[in-house]
Order: sequence, then structure tokens, then C-alpha cells
Amino acid sequence: MTEIRAMLTDMYTSFMADLKSIDSLPDFSELDVTPNEFKYLSMIYEKDSPTSTEFAKLMNITKPAATQVVKKLIDKGLLEKRHSMDDKRVYTLHLTDLVLSYFVQYDKVENDLLTMWLELLSPEEKDALHQSISKLYNAHCQ
Repeated sequence: MTEIRAMLTDMYTSFMADLKSIDSLPDFSELDVTPNEFKYLSMIYEKDSPTSTEFAKLMNITKPAATQVVKKLIDKGLLEKRHSMDDKRVYTLHLTDLVLSYFVQYDKVENDLLTMWLELLSPEEKDALHQSISKLYNAHCQ
């Protein structure tokens, strides 16, 4: 098992180094966010417009702490609150267009790199890899 762990660690490190060397990767430092703010924005991007309550649960913070975080991100022009389409009493969290554009560009670059890495595999190997990762994901991440 330590061999698998070491290989996964090395692959992740190598992938991230390759990713950071790509010129078209967006520079998130331009947004002037703290590491925690970046983590919060990433979660909001990944979960596609969660409510404040969902955000608090996902980030494992209290609702009052989530309210403070959301207010600060709104004040910095990074986040917007919108009424839910289903229930006007509920607000959903949305990245501003500027922040969203950074994440969309990052995803594109990351997906392009992953596609390049996977080109080393035959279609059968890609299928086997997908099945194995899906099995592990379903067992441990849902």
C-alpha cells in the first residue's frame, strides 16, 4: 500500500507542477484573497450556488461564521447573494462574473492537462482506470 500511496503522491505533485507551469493558468493572486477565502470560493464554485446553510455545513463552520464570511466576500466584490428560484425566503450564493471566469479558465486548463496525461493510456486502460476510481469514489466519497 505504501507503494500506491507514494505513486499517487508523486503523480499529484507532478500534475500540480505541470499545471502551474502553464502560461494560460489564471493568476488568482490578482483577486487578492486569503487562502481561506479561496477555499470558500472554490467550494461555492464546485457546489454551484449553495444556500448559506449548505455553505456552512460544507465548510464545517457555524451559520453565524458563514454569514460573516459571505458578507466579507460580498464586500470584496467576489460573491453575490440571490433569492432562490424555488423559495424567495432562501438566498443562494453566486460567484461574481470576474471570479467565475477565473475558475472556468482554471478548469479548462486543468482538463486539457488531464486529457494530455490520459493520452498515454489505451481506451481499455482508460476504462479500467475510470471503473477503479469510480469504485473507490463511490465507496468513500458519497
